[in-house]
This record gives sequence, structure tokens and C-alpha cells, in this order.
Amino acid sequence: MKRQLILFLSIVLLFSVSCNNKRNDGETLTLVSYSSFLDEWGAGSEIISAFEAENGIKVNRINAGTGAELVTYIKDNYEMKNADVVVGISDDFIDDDLDDYVDNLEAFDYSYYAFLIAKNSKITPPKTLFDLLKPEYNKQFILIDPRTSSVGLGLLYWTYSVLGKEGAIEWWKGALDNALTVASSWSEGYGLFTNGEAPIVISYYTSPWYDMYNGDEPYAETLEFEDGHIKCSEYMGVLKNAPNKTNAEKFIEFMKSEKSQEALSASNVMYPVVNPSFVRINEPKNVVNKIDMSLSDILDSWSREVL
Repeated sequence: MKRQLILFLSIVLLFSVSCNNKRNDGETLTLVSYSSFLDEWGAGSEIISAFEAENGIKVNRINAGTGAELVTYIKDNYEMKNADVVVGISDDFIDDDLDDYVDNLEAFDYSYYAFLIAKNSKITPPKTLFDLLKPEYNKQFILIDPRTSSVGLGLLYWTYSVLGKEGAIEWWKGALDNALTVASSWSEGYGLFTNGEAPIVISYYTSPWYDMYNGDEPYAETLEFEDGHIKCSEYMGVLKNAPNKTNAEKFIEFMKSEKSQEALSASNVMYPVVNPSFVRINEPKNVVNKIDMSLSDILDSWSREVL
């Protein structure tokens, strides 16, 4: 009887393992995101590996390039049904017809646009956007192109929001003359900044958190401007025509887990939506609402009036 019971339990165990393996075998998910999320030093690698281990679902990755190129990729390749979930859509790139492509966009982290100043800099920190147009800041700061970068576009929305359209146009005309350069991406601009090419750069309010999280003395400090700052968030969602919608929904939930949120805050250097106080940088005192202006309208205005 004892031998029969052991045999019976062994069969049950083998059957259970077989069923579980069958459940996970061959299950996949295709994720599309921007480069810095999927690069080996980005949060994506850590989060995806943990998700695969916990769920037994293989995650295929599509690198769409910059944040600006991500939305374009989704729309251009939508009919191919080659992706299930998108991660990293900046709110600045969310337009009216994005709902036709993505279900229930959810924020997974956020910050504010701000200029940073190197802590070893000898220049007096500017207090406003218009301070940057003064002679003492000539060739002392780095801008980023709004047409090719989400951070550059964020700066464009920030200036239009706090200075108004006419004030923003005036600021950009002066800033383009006074800046050291206009980088094509955040990585390029921040790289020039950390290499000492200029002591000020446009970035995120939370950028010093990267060094703080790793136990290092921050290279830069955030400039809290009297003008105020606008909030920026990154979103994720399941594509409406996703072939593996159930697995995509599992990944969305996993992105909101504590372990994923910590990884995001450390790598993306932004406040996690689940526990913002994890990032030990106080949020700005003066937060300004973003101007109600479409992506195409603000880029058209800037291109027509400034360039």
C-alpha cells in the first residue's frame, strides 16, 4: 500500500511538472521601447530577465531608437502585428490618435524638466530661463533638439508653458545663439556635459539621483528655476492588435511591482509612480501646468518662428 501511494504521488508530481512546462513552453511576448531602456545598462534588461524567470515567458525586444522615434515606429509597423507591449512613451509624444494603437496607457515613472549645473563649476548658477541669455552664460550650456529627443521636446513645452508663446520664441532665438551646441539626443548632450564641454545642460530634475543611488557624490545639482517646472511622465500600454495580449498585460503588472519600480528609478533616474519618496530628491516647489498645445502645433510654431 505504501509503495502504491508513493508511486501514485510520483505520477501526480510528474504530471504537474509536465503541465507547468507545457503552460510556459513556447509562450512569448514582444516588447518595443527606446534605446536607453533596452541597452544593457538600462532598466529593461534587469526587469525583463526577472519577468522571464518568474513567469516562464520569453520576451523578444524591439529597439525603436529614440523616444521621438518610438511612437512613429508603433504607427508605421502597427499592421504587421509584430509587438505586444510598448514601454517608454513620453507624455509629450502622446497625440490624439495614439488611442487607436494602444490600450489604457499607464504612467510608470515621472520627473520634471530642469537644467543641471556641474558642482565643480565656478559660474554663478542661473535662477531663470532668461538668465541663460546673459553674456556670462555664453557657450556655457547645452540644449537638445526638440525634433529628435523627448528631453528637447520637453524643454520646448516647458518654455512655452512658463513664458507663453511669444516669450518662448524670444527665449529660443537667444538661447540658440548663446548655447554651446544643440545635441541630437539626451545621451549626446549629457555626455558632452559630463566630459566638461559645458557646465550646464538640459535634463531631468532627478538626474543627480543616479550618482546618489550608487553611493557616489553627484556630478551635478539641479537648478530649481523661479519660472517653475513642468512634469513629464513615461507611459506603457498594450497594443490593441497584440498577438499575445494576456502576456502583455502580465508584463504591465510586473512593471508596477516594487522590484521593477526600484530598477526604473535607479536606471531611468526618475520618480517611481508606486513609491516616489524612494528617490531622495525633493520635488520642485513651483510646478506649472503644461500648455494645451498639440505636438504638431508646437513644433510647427517653433520651426516657423525660430529656425
